[in-house]
Amino acid sequence: PAAPAITGISDNVAPVTGTIVAGGFTNDATPTLTGTAAIGALVSIYDNGGTVAPGTATADGSGNWSFTPAGLPDGAHSFTATATDTAGNISSISGSYAVTIDTAAPAQAVTITTLTDNTGNPNDWITEDRTPTISGTLGGALGAGERLEVRIVGSPIWSQATVSGTSWFYGPGALALGNHTVEMRLIDAAGNIGTTTNRAFSIVDVNNAPIVVNNSSALLGLISAEALGLIEIGGQSRVVADPDNDLTNVTVRFARLL
Repeated sequence: PAAPAITGISDNVAPVTGTIVAGGFTNDATPTLTGTAAIGALVSIYDNGGTVAPGTATADGSGNWSFTPAGLPDGAHSFTATATDTAGNISSISGSYAVTIDTAAPAQAVTITTLTDNTGNPNDWITEDRTPTISGTLGGALGAGERLEVRIVGSPIWSQATVSGTSWFYGPGALALGNHTVEMRLIDAAGNIGTTTNRAFSIVDVNNAPIVVNNSSALLGLISAEALGLIEIGGQSRVVADPDNDLTNVTVRFARLL
């Protein structure tokens, strides 16, 4: 008979399920192999070139077959297959389909340390910034294929935090006023979820008054007026800062000397 074909291997273990690309990773130690062969042929599946088949399947009336092995060890696996017809003739071997099984979750610690800008009291995790940046540290550098994912609780979408060495940050974009929780998780290429953590924070709207402070630098553009005795600014300029970043205008009044 013609050589069978292994057309796919499926991962059935969350959070990443579905077809595993050839050469890909899976956290499923019992993935399902599917393929095609001559109708009624007995398909023998081999792992890593072994001479003893770990299992067999029979091609159905459409020439399709599937096989789920018993628990496989972590590591690289390259599956091949042969087909045997009812007369006992054995086909040539199929092409290989390789996957790597990895059931070990990443173990680095994840810490959420900073909310920027924290406009309330230091470290109270209250801000008036509607587009805050959240940052923190990792207990160790990410391994190959590992990533740090983050989301605001309530969103179904996980995004990747920006990681540099053992530091990370994330900007969730514009958020509504109120209470929020940021949630973090480490995940590897096979879909194993390691360390998870979360932190609550609040976005508030407090109308803080602008702050006016003296600056020893002269008020630009008015120095000559002072030199002519037209105004008195006392050799100082005034600096206005607005904690809410919504300052629209500044009114300056001067006392005439003449």
